[in-house]
Amino acid sequence: MTGRRSVGPGRALAAAVGAIFVLGLVVYVVWNLRRVADDKEVEELLSDEVAGALGETEVHWVGPVVRALLGILCLGLGARWLVNGSLQALA
Repeated sequence: MTGRRSVGPGRALAAAVGAIFVLGLVVYVVWNLRRVADDKEVEELLSDEVAGALGETEVHWVGPVVRALLGILCLGLGARWLVNGSLQALA
């Protein structure tokens, strides 16, 4: 196997499809986090279960969204490093 990468419409299409899937995943995660943050039943369940941990401040949805996006980024980087390391071990 040579070290050259193929460049062409297939690679550009794969990159575009990958970007669309990642964007869709981000939209889905943000939508679900906002939906759960507005759900009163979940709020009541959480306040009953962990009343001392919630405190008096209102919970915002920005923090969980940032953590989810960082998790997605780290997952992608980790997968890339794992594949590259495996390919180097085989070479």
